[in-house]
Amino acid sequence: MMISIKGIVAFAPNIGVMITKEAYTVDADELKQLVVIAQRHIGDAILEECCCGGRGPLSHWPNWEMDFDLYLDFLAKYEQSTASRRLKKKQ
Repeated sequence: MMISIKGIVAFAPNIGVMITKEAYTVDADELKQLVVIAQRHIGDAILEECCCGGRGPLSHWPNWEMDFDLYLDFLAKYEQSTASRRLKKKQ
């Protein structure tokens, strides 16, 4: 599973952070911000499960690449459902 940010930076725990040729279309500050974002999320547990073992909910994703905004939405929904399940178990 590879996560792509604006088609400029892509990342996955088993590959690292990659910068595409489209990086030439943005200024250095924006590129730096995108790389920092990628580095911040490269260790997300849900992504590591998928990339480094083929497990977890992302392992069923039909494409090998996912847009970053879609990834963030997926991550938020997953965290919400996980928190909800934990709360139900406590009750």
